[in-house]
Amino acid sequence: SSSFGALERYAGMSEEFRAKTRALYDHFYPQEIDPNIPAEEKIGLMTEWFTKSAGCIISEGVSKETVADAADTSKVKLRGKFDVFAESLQREEVPLLVFSAGIGQIIERVFANAKISTSNVKIIANMLEFSSEENATQFRPPLITTGNKSLVAAQEKEYFNSHIDRVNSVLLGDNVEDIQMAACVRNYSRNILTVGFLNDRVEDRLDLYKSKFDVVILNDPDFSDIIQLFESLQ
Repeated sequence: SSSFGALERYAGMSEEFRAKTRALYDHFYPQEIDPNIPAEEKIGLMTEWFTKSAGCIISEGVSKETVADAADTSKVKLRGKFDVFAESLQREEVPLLVFSAGIGQIIERVFANAKISTSNVKIIANMLEFSSEENATQFRPPLITTGNKSLVAAQEKEYFNSHIDRVNSVLLGDNVEDIQMAACVRNYSRNILTVGFLNDRVEDRLDLYKSKFDVVILNDPDFSDIIQLFESLQ
């Protein structure tokens, strides 16, 4: 389940909200994972989906408390053994950038609930802004979608410059569009290893993922393979 899905399925939301966001998901998700839709067309579709979903959330007037409870009661969980992976990165003082088209506050809450230290972590995601009454008023621009991450990443020069000595990078993504972020990292890293998680429509998309990522991991496993990969790189 996604961080947007945590709110969309939350029992405290209105029936109208849940019906609208479910209809959006049913319409746009098959297009998100369709390997036959050209990249430029898909960017437009994903922008439309995320903009409409964001509008539903703002119209609902969700509160900070609602967002927190939605995260706490949802099925949004970190992959198994991610805590082991995150702890090893912290121990070795390796920076971890979480770049997501999801809802930032829900991602932060999931990390906190899992007791993941964020001392070496930066989260770039869609952050809700709230009124003095603690109701959501907007998402902080720019709205991040699965199709425009590379454009947003290009604006994060301060972060990348702060780690300019890091000549090796590993990119993990579950959308083929995530590979675009490697273009930004290439300005700062000498070596980039890309890993793609392919969880849906595997047969239809396997050749595409293999053509884009250095490593492809199938069937939504835990982080064991990633931990082993990092250990082999030390």
